Amino acid sequence: MAEKTFQEVKKIADSIGNTYLSFYNLLDTARLYLRKGLYSRVKDLLESMEGVVEKTGSLRLRDDYLYIKTEYLIRTGMLNQAEKLLKKVNSKDFHHKMLKAEIMLKKGYPERALSMLDAVEIQELPDFYRMEVNTIRARILLTLGKARDALDLLGRVKEFYERIGAGSRAREVEKLMEEAV
Repeated sequence: MAEKTFQEVKKIADSIGNTYLSFYNLLDTARLYLRKGLYSRVKDLLESMEGVVEKTGSLRLRDDYLYIKTEYLIRTGMLNQAEKLLKKVNSKDFHHKMLKAEIMLKKGYPERALSMLDAVEIQELPDFYRMEVNTIRARILLTLGKARDALDLLGRVKEFYERIGAGSRAREVEKLMEEAV
């Protein structure tokens, strides 16, 4: 359903010549594909946007594109490439810190990953992003052998996702909780 909506919005954006709306629609589609694990689709979308994003002159759009591409590289195990790409991002906001923490965790440096997340002003974030940070924090805690703390955190995250109707996210967190036990 969401994919169909994204495609409809893209058609409208293209028909009125709204490049930014069209690009953000494509980025949202790429995020959706990332969540579903459809990495070949993510790769195709990102490749189709590669040269054009720079031409828009929008640093925010460029950073959003780089964040999604970095996340794609992390999910597909290309950590060195992800780390290099992340250095090109202008903004050093919480997305940057989250992705850097994920890279550090996957490279086997959970303490460094945790210190990256500690630098995120979590109370300033909207609830959804706070849950993203908490999910990464829980993964780090599990790696550090702090299963009880991780499970407590994941329980709150899962409850939030269920409350807002984000079923796929709730199932993702539940799977992580089962792995922790």
